[in-house]
Amino acid sequence: MPPTDERFDVFLSYGRGDDDPDFDDTEKSFIHRLYNSLTAAGLKVWWDRENLASRGVGFDEEIRLAVVTRCDKLILVVGAHSVASPYVRDEWERAIEHCLPVIPILRNGDFSLIPKEIGSLNAPDFTDLSKYDNRLRDLIRILKDNPAPGKPHGIPKLPDWYIERGEDFNVVANALCDDTAGTVTITSKKQIAMLHGMGGIGKTTLASALAEDCDVRRFFPDGVFWVEIGKTPEIATRLGDIGTALGDTRDEYPDEQRGKSRLGALMSSKAALIILDDVWDRKHAEPFCVVGQRCRILITTRIERLHTQLGGVNCMLDVLSEDQGLALIAARLNLPHPPTPSPKTGEGEKFGFSPEIETALRAILRLLGGHTQAIAIAAGILVENNLDFAPRLLERMQKLHEGDKPFKDLVLDEDDKNDNLELAQKVGEDLESQIAIGVLYQNKNSIPFMNRQANRTEVKTELVNEVQPGPAQELFDHFR
Repeated sequence: MPPTDERFDVFLSYGRGDDDPDFDDTEKSFIHRLYNSLTAAGLKVWWDRENLASRGVGFDEEIRLAVVTRCDKLILVVGAHSVASPYVRDEWERAIEHCLPVIPILRNGDFSLIPKEIGSLNAPDFTDLSKYDNRLRDLIRILKDNPAPGKPHGIPKLPDWYIERGEDFNVVANALCDDTAGTVTITSKKQIAMLHGMGGIGKTTLASALAEDCDVRRFFPDGVFWVEIGKTPEIATRLGDIGTALGDTRDEYPDEQRGKSRLGALMSSKAALIILDDVWDRKHAEPFCVVGQRCRILITTRIERLHTQLGGVNCMLDVLSEDQGLALIAARLNLPHPPTPSPKTGEGEKFGFSPEIETALRAILRLLGGHTQAIAIAAGILVENNLDFAPRLLERMQKLHEGDKPFKDLVLDEDDKNDNLELAQKVGEDLESQIAIGVLYQNKNSIPFMNRQANRTEVKTELVNEVQPGPAQELFDHFR
């Protein structure tokens, strides 16, 4: 068996019933012939006959899955037996899950056998072996035209209750991956995309989703690199993190200036994406903006002026719509989001909520102003107290607006924490949303609370670092 860290260019996935049982004879065995041809073309091929001792009873499925994850591409040899094999299906499904290109070739039968999830476009036809050499050239060309996706480095895991934000996702993806089409483009001189929005609105989550997306990763075959910046970053260390991931040694990044120069040289000919998360100061981003023309920089920030300082494309992330907020709550509660609607139910029940519960939830969402993190916290309270608690939660939040103490008897799970609650560190963020859920203390002498007519750009606020004693502090202590 090969060493566990050995890498392969191609994984051969096939059904043994589609090949001659005399696999040692290259005149009879198509798979053996294909293996030899691809190897002679300079490709490193994983074939179970060569790299695994047995595929019969007792075969360890975990080994197969591990091997698939160590290959750059998968060739699916399509035939009657392969399409019926659960082992083969598991192989190509896992390959798709890991963003690996799956190239089908037809060995017997017709093109209708090719799984629709893969598609038959440009699939070489090897049913007539008199045309083998021509079809082999087609296959090698296709393999070269389908680069392996870039490896993600340090990407934060998406939350279990992640919901897609299709329009926002597409705007940023187009800015990063399409230099010619669409209304949002990046030229060779402007390789920066800025994802801007208030704290806790979902910028980091959206950036993580982009980093894991197969199409984005294929656009950046040399890798997708996550760099956490924050307010006081060690820039030389962060530059070195990227360099070492690409094979450099740490001592080539002894300080910011030399690290910047080295990274620029290393990335000059690469196609890679660097994501700088939570940038507060332009000087922290500038050392990374020295990459080659096929590289891109995605910056998440709360500071809108960084766009004018650094240039590039500014992608504003807004609050969630009510339907997106309901989808987030449904996902947090492990409910379908949305299930197949019943003809007898109204529009509101498409998320599986009763009319009474949905009315309460929509009122909560409006009270929170669509703020993603505040909604997630509210959903966490519902997880602890069940969905029927929604009307009571709404009542308590409304009382909190009125100065009551509605959360004094609420007990939350100590393990249900949120590690990123810097939700209101500057004027202009949605203070009411966070105060309503009990995250921040509000100085009523300095904020015209619930004054919907107030111009928020003119509101003078004074936030305290320590939450005042009482129910707000109890909630804050659970989540910070």
